Parts: sequence; C-alpha cells; structure tokens
Amino acid sequence: MWIFTWQTVQMELPKIRTEVLISHMKEVEDVKALLNTSSDPLIIRVTSNYISTLASKAGNDNLEDILVRATGRQTKKTGQKHGADSEDGLVEAKPCKGKYGGHISDDTPMSLKRHQEIPFCILGVATEDGQKIKWALIVSYRIFDNARYLGIRNHLGLQGEAWPDKLPEDKVSRDTLLDNLVKQHKKKTYVRSNPLPLSCLESLSKDEYSLWVNPEFKDTVDPIIKKLA
Repeated sequence: MWIFTWQTVQMELPKIRTEVLISHMKEVEDVKALLNTSSDPLIIRVTSNYISTLASKAGNDNLEDILVRATGRQTKKTGQKHGADSEDGLVEAKPCKGKYGGHISDDTPMSLKRHQEIPFCILGVATEDGQKIKWALIVSYRIFDNARYLGIRNHLGLQGEAWPDKLPEDKVSRDTLLDNLVKQHKKKTYVRSNPLPLSCLESLSKDEYSLWVNPEFKDTVDPIIKKLA
C-alpha cells in the first residue's frame, strides 16, 4: 500500500521483519541459559541485570529499538527527544508490556501538527517481563490522527462548527484546522495520555497494515488484532 504523508512523495508501507522479533526472543533464551549455567560472578551479574531491565520501565527503550528495527530502520540516537523514533524520521514506535495501551504522552496541538510528517507507526505488545513479543503491527500513523485530534479538542473545550468531529481529508483544509488548533493551545495544558485506540484499526483492509502475531499468543491477543490476523 502507498501511504500519503502530506508531503510531496508517497511511500510504501514497510513489511514487518519477523526475524528481528524472533531474534530478540532467542537472545533472551540464550542469556537465560548463560545465567543458569555460568558460575562466573560477572556473567551472572550482567545477565541478571539484562533480564531485570527487560521487565522494568527502562525495558521499554529496548522494545522500542526492536520495533523500529522490525520496520527495517535504525533507532534514532539517544538524547534526541522530539520527532520520530527512527533515525530517518519515518517511524513512530509504541511498545507496550502486558496489554495494549498505546498513547501519546503530554499530547498537544503542536505535537499533532508536527507528527503529520511521520508516515508510519509500529505498535507492539510484549509480555510483562519484556522477554517475548506477543504481536507487532505497522500501519499508517494517519490512522490515529482523528482520535488524537478529538482528545485535544475536547480537552481544550472547543465547540462549534469550527471544530468538527472529523479532520478534513484534503491537505489544505487539514493544515488550516491544525494551525487554528495550535493557536488554541494554552500554556502547560496537555492531554497527559492521549490514546491510540485499536478501534481505529477495525475497518482496515489487508493491504493497509503489516501484522505479525506470535503463535504462542494467537488465542489470547486483543480481539481486534485477532480479527486482523
């Protein structure tokens, strides 16, 4: 599928590189085997820290890197706060552990406007301990624009014909509305956790996403993901 990114070019939706996801899980098993068989204190400490980190909040950075690489790209350098998660600026990654809860933290009209230049999003859910990937999905980032817009609009208390329930499809009208939304931003006013709901994916056709589901979890994934699979 070709994704229009509000730029002057079209880009083909990446296909998930399942080998990256599987490699992570094999690496974890190798580390656990080393931990269980080694008597070297240094190896035991390093491998134990690795397993503990995967289960911690810091482990989300590791999952984010895995998801970005599963699109065939490299993760941007540490310290670059704003923009896409991939080095080339084309992919936003949303890793979760346990169950899906993808969202934008501290979302603002400026963030929504800026993210119009990021064409793709990869979602992924791992087990609570971060050791296994349950599923991963690549989709156009535009799929979630309207849900984010409504979250921001409602948070700001905007009403009336100037603030419709759906973003315009054409670029000029959309840009105008988003520019007006930016003007409504209030200092220190954020949507602390603006959801990227899976319900936005329900009507997608097969060529509009790339999905991998771990066979081990195929019967327990979210019903929407199960339907897409």
